[in-house]
Amino acid sequence: IPLPLNQVYLDFETISVSHKAKGVQHLDVLINAMPRPIIDSRVICFKKAGLVPAVLEVESQAIVRALTQVKEDANPVMLVDLGFYNTSLIVFAGSAIRLTSSISVSSQQITQDIAKSLNVNIQEAETLKIKYGLTADGETKHNLTKIIKPIINQLVFQIEKYINVYYGHISHDYLPAEEKIEKIILCGGGANLKNLTSFLSKELKTPVEAGNPFLHLLPSNKKNSCTIPDDKALAFTTAIGLAMRGASENF
Repeated sequence: IPLPLNQVYLDFETISVSHKAKGVQHLDVLINAMPRPIIDSRVICFKKAGLVPAVLEVESQAIVRALTQVKEDANPVMLVDLGFYNTSLIVFAGSAIRLTSSISVSSQQITQDIAKSLNVNIQEAETLKIKYGLTADGETKHNLTKIIKPIINQLVFQIEKYINVYYGHISHDYLPAEEKIEKIILCGGGANLKNLTSFLSKELKTPVEAGNPFLHLLPSNKKNSCTIPDDKALAFTTAIGLAMRGASENF
């Protein structure tokens, strides 16, 4: 933790050990730490609004709750939250988060590069990004793939980097070496970029899919009956995960 402990709020929980791990001689602990000014500013806002906060939670925990099935011996998955300002990378294995990181690749960065390259305003660039993404039509008409690819390639590099960090420094003897990350799940508004899942699957040689924020809310055989359209739902993943915790009253 790159701050003095008296400058952060800190909490932790013990991570359970898989029955597949033999002879473990240590204890794994998940730690959350957040600078006090960030927490204090939010608590002050709540209190001024007449609200009493019951719990504050980091985004990664809410995302995992919304998009995964918690099974003690589930193989590791990586969740990639491609947001407006940054991207969060989360490795989840068994019943706990194993690794989190935030990188500078963002949906906004893609829009800005399109605007700059095509000499259009931000609104026009956003419209082109949503309409074409990484499709062949976008490449033919506006050369969009050439503009977008350097950013997505940086995302690929960072994903590979943190997968290797997990394998080399995090997994140790908790999981057998052959249990590699089985898939990558995308969420966040930027995950709606057309052809992004297929492009990442090819580059990373790992199955990539868009997450389902309604995984725990709607039966698998029922269509989305919410007022949030499917192409917008991924942007609400964190909010849905937080609401699930609130609804459970498990504070």
